[in-house]
Amino acid sequence: MMNAKRIQRLLEIAYPLCLDIKRQKKHISVILRKGRIVSIGCNRFKTHPQAKEKGYMFEEMHSELDAFLKLDAPERGLVLFNARFNSFGQMRMARPCERCMPWCVGAFSEIWYTTDEGVMLHGESLLPLNIVLPHQEKHANEEVFTIP
Repeated sequence: MMNAKRIQRLLEIAYPLCLDIKRQKKHISVILRKGRIVSIGCNRFKTHPQAKEKGYMFEEMHSELDAFLKLDAPERGLVLFNARFNSFGQMRMARPCERCMPWCVGAFSEIWYTTDEGVMLHGESLLPLNIVLPHQEKHANEEVFTIP
């Protein structure tokens, strides 16, 4: 199980990567093993035979598949962390889609993803970690949860 400090660090890694994606939906998937990053993927227009097998629209790579295919070999104990941000640096829903979730449940021991309200562990309750990242301005009416 990840702690708040690790989640914050993953968000700090994912945020600038999301901004670099040249498409409307900016998803980043980070795969960890024993607490270390072993792969990072993003959604891309590139097609792939496995994307076709999974029924992805236009056979384009989803970030989960992109990261998974970069692994040397699938292993046990992998953790998936999905992040999505809007152009204002606010977290948005990054839950794996209905085509990704079934194979992700089989491939990963934990699946974490951002939502509009915080970060969630698949099958568990919401962790309200609304973190203000360096490039994001805090508005007067927003509540920000500090991470120890």
